[in-house]
Amino acid sequence: MHKHTEGWKIPKAEISNVTGKVYTINGMSYCRVTKTLSIIAKNGLIGWYQKVGKKKAGEIMKNRQVFGTQAHSMFEHILDGTYEKPSKMRNEMEEDYKMFKMFKYNTNLKPESLEQRVWNDEYGYAGTIDFVGKYTTWKPYCVRGHNRDFKDDLVLIDWKTSSAIYRDYWLQLAAYTYAFWKLTGVKVKGAAIVQFRRNQIKVKERTWDELMTLFEVYKSTIELYRWKYRLDEKYEKI
Repeated sequence: MHKHTEGWKIPKAEISNVTGKVYTINGMSYCRVTKTLSIIAKNGLIGWYQKVGKKKAGEIMKNRQVFGTQAHSMFEHILDGTYEKPSKMRNEMEEDYKMFKMFKYNTNLKPESLEQRVWNDEYGYAGTIDFVGKYTTWKPYCVRGHNRDFKDDLVLIDWKTSSAIYRDYWLQLAAYTYAFWKLTGVKVKGAAIVQFRRNQIKVKERTWDELMTLFEVYKSTIELYRWKYRLDEKYEKI
């Protein structure tokens, strides 16, 4: 984890376990933000599964997840200065490499922390922020109507290699933004989702106020998740 913080600090924590469902931090279990969002029905994904077949869809999803993990690792090491470009790369990865280098330059990225773990005791969730640091909006990347004119502002960023920027991604960023604030006392200027796909960069941005409105939705999401899986005593018998 690269860290060069300016004016904020995450409390020290012992992270002893990370699974697909939970983080164990300081001996306490926290729901994983991305897992809690699985409670939201994804009708488009269900239709796609029916169209291509369950087996083939599963294989495609697995391959995309592996690629996404590899791309995230590449972005992290480009930003911390430790990335060594291999002599041969698959076409899409090389495209993303070139695009990310250009994106880094055009948006004047200044990382303060990468792969930053955050958690929230109040609502019992945890997650990992891809990027915390300074960022400047580059309008040619922004999807129409999603530009918030950040200028060397402290923001959270999530990298995506998915086929679209889905609405529930913002609930993920809202949860991270709230947790970061509660841990550090710092209100970031906003957040951005950056998609690298089909040799294109697409960016959507949200302000602090917009993210806090979205956090109200996330609070309902995690409550529903906890109810479905009986994660609170109050739900055990009802």
